[in-house]
Amino acid sequence: MKHIALVGLGGVGGYFGYKLLKGKEEESKTRISFVARGQTYKVIKEDGLVLLSPETEKISLYPDSLYEGLESLTRADLLILCVKEYDLENLCYQLKELVTEQTLLLPLMNGVDIYERTRKILT
Repeated sequence: MKHIALVGLGGVGGYFGYKLLKGKEEESKTRISFVARGQTYKVIKEDGLVLLSPETEKISLYPDSLYEGLESLTRADLLILCVKEYDLENLCYQLKELVTEQTLLLPLMNGVDIYERTRKILT
């Protein structure tokens, strides 16, 4: 089973997380996990993730797993990083044990040096 984990569910992470869940087939062999903090975690846990957009219906979608912190996250085949730029290094240090040579990292963040900063810590 493939595992996709998305860390950070603000505007960018919420949008792509919703699209991932919406595109997932019920019988899919892919597990989708989210890591969110504080109020975002509580809202998704209780009400699911909703994308407010003229292009979609107002449907609540739920990830296969939802974590309030990284300590419970298991290794993923694809890690999508959607945190603020100033949280990147701290996040990478926390993810170090979960990243292998087979892990695909996809930072969806602002910043011209995001890839270099990520590689510096995780490779």
